[in-house]
Amino acid sequence: MNLAIGYAAFAQRHRTPYRRYAASRLNSDTLGDLVAERVLDILSWQWPQVVGSESPAAEAWAVLRQEVMTALGLHSNCPDVLHRTLSAAAADAALLHYRLGMRLTEAGVLMGTPASSVAAHLLVAERALPPSIAASLTACHSHWP
Repeated sequence: MNLAIGYAAFAQRHRTPYRRYAASRLNSDTLGDLVAERVLDILSWQWPQVVGSESPAAEAWAVLRQEVMTALGLHSNCPDVLHRTLSAAAADAALLHYRLGMRLTEAGVLMGTPASSVAAHLLVAERALPPSIAASLTACHSHWP
């Protein structure tokens, strides 16, 4: 498959979930859109290396996570309780599943990890969080896209 066509298909499939994830983490639809577009731009330049890696989705997810962390450092938004409390993988799994309503398989495909790993991360999250937080899975701000 032509690399450009492969990248275009990847970008089309991942643009919306990346925007939703970034907007949720950044508590801003506008910042979420900007970060998602930045990530896709970075990936377009790195695509030959990304697609040649063991898990292109995991490589891309790492870029998204890093760009969100960079944006959090540049803006005064409070990071959500999940990412302040849990490992990045457990927090991401909980955010994707509980806040964004993704099935385990969808979250796994997006993160580049098996659905069974997503399920394990969710169990870790449920056990590690205080019951009030685990029950509500709310963040430090009340707005969630």
